[in-house]
Amino acid sequence: MESPTLLAMTERIIGRFLTPDARRRENVFITAFQDLVLDFSERGEGNVNAFLQWWDRTGAFTNVAAPDGLDAINVLTIHKAKGLEYECVHLPYFSEPMVKYHTSYVKSISWYHIDPEALPGIDPECVPPLMPLPNRASNKNMPALKADAEKWETEQKTDALNVAYVAFTRAVSELCVYVDKTGGRRKE
Repeated sequence: MESPTLLAMTERIIGRFLTPDARRRENVFITAFQDLVLDFSERGEGNVNAFLQWWDRTGAFTNVAAPDGLDAINVLTIHKAKGLEYECVHLPYFSEPMVKYHTSYVKSISWYHIDPEALPGIDPECVPPLMPLPNRASNKNMPALKADAEKWETEQKTDALNVAYVAFTRAVSELCVYVDKTGGRRKE
């Protein structure tokens, strides 16, 4: 018995588990997925295991381009929108803070230079030159960490302003910015 090709298995699964209405409604995405399967198969690795490994690494992150004339919207990150223009742009969640310190929600760690002289009472031989530490607002209050903490914060603000500039300059006719009344603050 000959085993079916990866593309044939994909078509059988679609035919068996999706209703005709779902196949019509989701045709653009189904076709894009089938194109990915075909492209993968043509590279010579047509087995299910290799495809699933590729899918987890790369394929699941593939963007589906909307065909011209399709009544649809594009949803993309600000980074992916760089260099593009759209008639109308919506920017949700624009209340997020410019500097995202280490919290239970955000894991932010940097390498800090440690000046042994800023730690009186500790043998300088025991102080490592660099340490990975959480980025916290309080780091600026510690003489041993102040310079690196201020540098990190300035870099965060600069990156946030650059991203905001890209976001605000994508719209041709209309820009809609959505902010949270609380200013994006979360209770810790």
